[in-house]
Amino acid sequence: MAPFESVSSTINMLSSSISQNVCAAFFYQSCALLNSQILDFQVKMSGSSTTTATTTTAKAFENDYGDFSQFKKGKPAKQTLGEHIYLQYLLVSGIYMLEPWEQRLFNWIIIFALTAFTALITYFVV
Repeated sequence: MAPFESVSSTINMLSSSISQNVCAAFFYQSCALLNSQILDFQVKMSGSSTTTATTTTAKAFENDYGDFSQFKKGKPAKQTLGEHIYLQYLLVSGIYMLEPWEQRLFNWIIIFALTAFTALITYFVV
């Protein structure tokens, strides 16, 4: 029984030291973050001359791809009801990700399946 007791006490000691190390690392990291925030706040409040103020002029919309102020905003193209329904079909079915020939093949398979289903229903029910 003695070896098992020493193993369990060793495990308890290791787990407590691991949890203490994790807590210490977390505490150190949070203290470092808090100290940096306090220093930033003190620099802002003191109005230290070590910081330089830069003035920027308001520019048109610009991102990593460049300045888009040269382009005019166009009106969206009018869609017919059929175009709208087809675009919704593309989105819902997920075939917008396919190549054009794959989309046509998928559409033909759907049309064939619906036609065969309608023919079977018509033949056996009516």
